[in-house]
Amino acid sequence: MSQNRSRRHHYIPEMLTKNFLDGNCKLQFFEKSTGSFCERTPNGVFWQPHLNTRFVDGGKRGDWTAETKLGQLESVAATVLKRIIDEFDSGHSPQLTNQDVAVCNRFYIHMLFRNPKYAPAILSRMSAEDAYYRACCKLLEQAGLTVPDRLTFDTSAEWEDCKAKIVHNNRASFAAALSSGLQNEIRRFERDKGLAIGIARKNAVKFIVGDCGVTKDAIGDDVPFGWLPVSPRVAIYPEKQPGFIRVVEIEDDHVDAINDYAYRASDGIVGQTKHDLIRAINAAK
Repeated sequence: MSQNRSRRHHYIPEMLTKNFLDGNCKLQFFEKSTGSFCERTPNGVFWQPHLNTRFVDGGKRGDWTAETKLGQLESVAATVLKRIIDEFDSGHSPQLTNQDVAVCNRFYIHMLFRNPKYAPAILSRMSAEDAYYRACCKLLEQAGLTVPDRLTFDTSAEWEDCKAKIVHNNRASFAAALSSGLQNEIRRFERDKGLAIGIARKNAVKFIVGDCGVTKDAIGDDVPFGWLPVSPRVAIYPEKQPGFIRVVEIEDDHVDAINDYAYRASDGIVGQTKHDLIRAINAAK
């Protein structure tokens, strides 16, 4: 597969927001900063320029590996999620394999890793300061430049730009789990989890999606994250019991609670209808 050279990198992928299109193939979008509603396309929401393009050769953007890998992950997940959504929309429960469950959970965990609202905090707990220095040395050596001593690197303002680029590279690598260690952790996560599928049975209340992606709610005090809405009626969550698939009928008040968090934690939200967005906004007041 050729590398994705687009500068527009979505932290909530288009393949997910496409599931929220209305009858005119548009998303209903609300922007908090302006308090305005408008119609958008999936390509026009939840992105940042060069979010996953890594710096190489002394500080130039030139490595699209992370964005390409995320695109491959999305392609696989889109197929499984579409089948789940289509089956429930038809009134049936999908027959899922262990591999299908693993794909859903892999997509879920990457939705945390790639999101600017979550990734920096997660990554900061995994990275030591000396890792930044080693990464700086590597970049400079590749460019044939002089490597500073550790004290100069830590205290001199002239290295702030280099540090920022290293932090960016680490976050992009983290988003796509490019390190073998993180890949092993994700595989372990997939083996140790089943899948919960939440269904908003009543058409009166539908899921929305905020730029936070994964929500939090009251499903368990020991659970830091909650449901990931993948369509107006379907959300997913990694189940604690390995290999177990649980279908949960989510009542209107619980859908409201999930949407309330999505609104409060986000700068922008999308839904299938303007009514869905207004309900979430009013619930948060």
